[in-house]
Amino acid sequence: MNKEEKKKFVIDLTKAVQDRIVVLIDEGKIPEQWDGHELRKLLADHFTYEMSALIVGKRLKDYKKVLITNGI
Repeated sequence: MNKEEKKKFVIDLTKAVQDRIVVLIDEGKIPEQWDGHELRKLLADHFTYEMSALIVGKRLKDYKKVLITNGI
């Protein structure tokens, strides 16, 4: 992926998660008493679902190494 493709991927993925959660709010499925704490957890859970089982084995090991090496 080039830079533009990477940016588009990130924007599209975050928008998809955002749209999904906004629909849940609009449908009244999110409790009224929830605030930033629960909503942050919900966002994290949805992003976790998006990436679950996508990176495994050597690719996961290499990914973690890059995070540490590059201070990401």
